[in-house]
Amino acid sequence: MKKTTGELSGEPRIHAGWVLLLLGLVCCVAFWPAFQCNFVNWDDNNFVVNNSLIRSLEPSAIGRLFLTLTDGNYIPLTLLSFSLNHAACGLNPICYHATNILLHVLNAGMVFLLIRFLVKNTSTALFVSLLFAVHPLRVESVVWVSQRKDVLYLFFYLAALLTYLRYAEKGERTAYVTALLLFGASLLSKQLAVSFPLILVALDYFIFNRRGKRLWVDKVPFLMLSAILTITAVIGQHRKTALNTGPEFTVPHRILLAGRSFVFYLEKTFMPVNLSALYPYPDSVLPVTLPYLPFAIVLLGLLLWAARRDRYRKFAVAFFLITILPILNLIPAGAQMRADRFIYLPSIGLALLIALLIKDLLSRASPASHPGTKLMVGLTCVMVVVLVPVTYLRATVWENSETLWRDVLKNRPDSLIAWNNLSTYLLEHGRYEEALEGFDRADSIVPDLVDTLANRGLTKMRLGRFEDAVDDLSRSLAVDADFGPALFNRAEAFYEMGEYWFADADYTRAIEAGQNTPEAWFARGVCRGVLGQFAGAVQDLTRALELEPGWADAHYNRGKAYFNLNEFARALDDFNRAIMLDPSYAKAFYHRAHVYIETRRYEEAMNDLLSVRELGFTIDTNVWQRVAAELDAREE
Repeated sequence: MKKTTGELSGEPRIHAGWVLLLLGLVCCVAFWPAFQCNFVNWDDNNFVVNNSLIRSLEPSAIGRLFLTLTDGNYIPLTLLSFSLNHAACGLNPICYHATNILLHVLNAGMVFLLIRFLVKNTSTALFVSLLFAVHPLRVESVVWVSQRKDVLYLFFYLAALLTYLRYAEKGERTAYVTALLLFGASLLSKQLAVSFPLILVALDYFIFNRRGKRLWVDKVPFLMLSAILTITAVIGQHRKTALNTGPEFTVPHRILLAGRSFVFYLEKTFMPVNLSALYPYPDSVLPVTLPYLPFAIVLLGLLLWAARRDRYRKFAVAFFLITILPILNLIPAGAQMRADRFIYLPSIGLALLIALLIKDLLSRASPASHPGTKLMVGLTCVMVVVLVPVTYLRATVWENSETLWRDVLKNRPDSLIAWNNLSTYLLEHGRYEEALEGFDRADSIVPDLVDTLANRGLTKMRLGRFEDAVDDLSRSLAVDADFGPALFNRAEAFYEMGEYWFADADYTRAIEAGQNTPEAWFARGVCRGVLGQFAGAVQDLTRALELEPGWADAHYNRGKAYFNLNEFARALDDFNRAIMLDPSYAKAFYHRAHVYIETRRYEEAMNDLLSVRELGFTIDTNVWQRVAAELDAREE
């Protein structure tokens, strides 16, 4: 009977459990820095840190995951995995990183099973799985929390592929349906899984030697499912305008960009140096890409030449070319021409081709008694020893937003994204002078960007330079008059300058522009209190408390507004609530004392004044004397 997969080479068949343990240990060493890494301010905020969709595992919340685009992405299963992380450990980044690493280890294990099934050669499968597992190009997919998309979609992708092999070999319909469901799960994790049906075609054509109608008929459900989810992804990306990046690129330009990316991925596979989180589009396409076109053609020719006469090599090359095609940016997507994470799936095919070529060379050099197997194992060990330290060092780059963006700036000092994101991190951590320098640099690269001006204005506010802040924020609003954060921050600057009417107007515009936050309602409420609009202040502060119950400052300020409206009972309730929430709230004690004075409850007033003094604050002499006199008069 003719075999459809490779023959056993006489090698011992190592139990998959031992291989998985080995992969786990090696990956833990290679990606160990991930356990000290935090979230970064690049997608992690949108997908995890500030994403209200992942805060609950209630059925209604899970349903919303499947009905919502997040930052232009339809990835409900990825978000569900984040929801599970959040339920288990909140926003502790270790939990999220550990999950990514675990999924990557499982993926490497399935790569081992897949390759061993296909070529029936344990040493080849071990080489491929370890090269896939510990190559430095894997760092972005594994250590960046937001790229859970990569490790999760590939988990389902490989599981579907292994299940389909069972169907292809034994004809089990259950395996076929299971493979279809797993493929759907892969698409719901990331739509880059669309290549799966063509991989099945390549598998059946080259490995199982199927032709004609039999080759295509059972791929139709996979193709239909792929088409539906692809359309969803394209719509989502268009809504986010990600696919509109580089509209000036003509079709020839895009082909040249694809050729440059093709050379890049092959180059970095063999020489993983000068890696970066950002590889932006060039300002001028021809000078950057045209010299690489001959290399791209030659490399493609070499790949096809290497695949001649050997069906396993043909499958490896087909796998690589099919899966790399969607990431070559023939249709530009996002602000990057290429990315380390894009090669996560295609690297499997390339690793298999490399292993097969090496195995063939070793077998030809030492044909007797399979000594090539020992050489292959030795080469695998050398590869791991060389690559693991490089991967380890690359993983340290993702420790936090500052280390990430400073690494980008080493090779790309004019990266607008890097300067803006680095400066935002510095701003959030109170390093205002450094942040201001970074925003100045970003503005010099691309002037008058809304976000840059708004963030620089906020930085100047933190430095107490309110007039300068108003100037930057006004420039930002000249570009986008309804940019809520800039409106809110300009209102804050006006408030600090004592320009309360201007502040009130900007707070109102900010709320109307979508800043429906407790902070916005609170700030306008306080401002209206200063303007003497106490009824309006009560309404705004009540709204703030509806959005964020238990906010001591909001209760305190609403209590002041009620006091000025002579609604002493309500004022007393708010001051009581503020003190209950914060027993050291001296101002609340002081103003509650005034409520007691107005309602002639002088003993309670004196107790509150004593509490204020115990908290280390000075009391107005006239107030103290008045309360003391009233108590003395009662004793007489």
